[in-house]
Amino acid sequence: MPISESRLKLLTDALASTVESYKEHARIATLLDNKAQNTGAFAGVFLAAAFAFSRKENIADVVGFTGYVGVSLLLFCGTLFLVSLALGLWVMWVRTSKMPPEPRSIYEAVDVILDRAEEDDPDRRENHLRDQLRPWLEAVDDQKARNRRKGTLLLLAQTGVLAGMIVVLVIVGLVVVHAHSVHPQGWTR
Repeated sequence: MPISESRLKLLTDALASTVESYKEHARIATLLDNKAQNTGAFAGVFLAAAFAFSRKENIADVVGFTGYVGVSLLLFCGTLFLVSLALGLWVMWVRTSKMPPEPRSIYEAVDVILDRAEEDDPDRRENHLRDQLRPWLEAVDDQKARNRRKGTLLLLAQTGVLAGMIVVLVIVGLVVVHAHSVHPQGWTR
């Protein structure tokens, strides 16, 4: 294989690899959005449960057993759930991004090359492949950076939901155990 043909083959392979990488990063972005949606749903459910639990009698039980530390922890958990919900929405927020080259622009460039070329010119083909590869690489780099940011925000949201869930479950569990030990016959009201 002549040197010019092997260079064209390498550039063609690089372009194909970049296109596949772009598709994979788009798939990852979709997965991150789905996970953010699920995290937001968990945060919303626990936020609703926290509001449902915050009746006067329940708060009185929490204050009676844990003091205002328990109430402060419940408020902190509610804040964690709200922040996690906001982070999940931020992950899913639609933003402008760098796109790969438009098929029409590629066609028009090929058309110009074919009109000008009376003979097969490997340099022209090589430059055309490089011209296609650059915007694909920019689009992939942009997607990688976005996915990295989305992953970080999603991790923060999931950590907030998990921490809030654990604290709320411990406080509610302690209040229920305390209520049962204080009122063993009729501890449910």
